[in-house]
Amino acid sequence: MAQAADFISDNCTIVTSREIIEESLELGTKHRIQIYDSLFLTLAKKLRTQVLTTDERLHNKINEIKELRGILFPMNFED
Repeated sequence: MAQAADFISDNCTIVTSREIIEESLELGTKHRIQIYDSLFLTLAKKLRTQVLTTDERLHNKINEIKELRGILFPMNFED
């Protein structure tokens, strides 16, 4: 378990929801996005990274936000 914790601390950026909650609430309210989605979007803005989603409605919301860029990953479970 200690090795896993070391790996995370050495290779990952840890951001608590408390650090981004205010901006997430503003983003969610402005764009009518659920809080759990707005937390991820706020984090993507903060880290200046793209958002990969299978949710077409969320992808459309992402495209409305100037500072974000999203990638829609289509899921096809019929195969």
